[in-house]
Amino acid sequence: MRQVETLKKIIDMLENSIVMSGDDVDEIRGEPIGYHAEKTFQLITGMTTTTYLRYRRLYLAALEVVSGVRVEEIYAKYGYASMESFSRAFKQFHGCNINEMKSNPEKIRSFLPFHIMITVSGGESLEYRIEKKDTMTFAGIPRFVPYESSAQVIMDFFDETYAAMQQEDERGRTIREFRVGEYILIIELPGNEQYLQFVLAGLLKEGAVTFDFPMFSVPGGEWAVFGYKESDYKMKSMLRTRIFREWFTEHPEYELAGNTLIEKHYDYGERARSKYGEMWVPVKKIRQITE
Repeated sequence: MRQVETLKKIIDMLENSIVMSGDDVDEIRGEPIGYHAEKTFQLITGMTTTTYLRYRRLYLAALEVVSGVRVEEIYAKYGYASMESFSRAFKQFHGCNINEMKSNPEKIRSFLPFHIMITVSGGESLEYRIEKKDTMTFAGIPRFVPYESSAQVIMDFFDETYAAMQQEDERGRTIREFRVGEYILIIELPGNEQYLQFVLAGLLKEGAVTFDFPMFSVPGGEWAVFGYKESDYKMKSMLRTRIFREWFTEHPEYELAGNTLIEKHYDYGERARSKYGEMWVPVKKIRQITE
């Protein structure tokens, strides 16, 4: 299965990049991982490749510390440009400084290599359909959201926007005119491991232009569409996780084809009580599966 093969390849590349040489600090040796493979790794494992590599290095560095290797011989080996940066990262990860670790090796925080295991669970596959869509243009209110505190920031963002929508001022009328919030764009920013862009948006008709809100163009192509009946943040987060952990594994003929996920809310306006929505994931067919 393509996802399993991709994950194994990424893990092998990371493990081969743990020990640094020469000027390789903060580099991953070998061919580039690529955005879509990086995204697959992050969604399935819950961390970025950079975080995985940092944790593995700090764990192995601690093993050398307690075995008596001089710290001056360790920090550059594991990707740190100075003793200060290494000491700071070491304490943050293990919860104690280097000297404390020498006397208390039981304080080592283990972080072993990931191993890929295939499990069968549940019994209820995700319902979906594949749709072709032309290029779409949205107008909306963007916000950069930190990964670590995204849930609360997003809920606050919703509250602010929908409160503004109720106002009988120019901003409120404009939000209603463009149906801002009928769609949500979740935009991953390649190379940015701290923030994603979250846009409450409305779909513009072909040729329409607005100067009231920034516009976002999403390329046309195929989309896997998944419906949901409960619209709370936790449920949608679980659905996204299932899509990338289960659906792509069950459908190896498809791969992720873009950096923007779209949610469409059917509970906008007159259908406010339906609480039905869809999650659109951009996909690309890479091969035909034959029996």
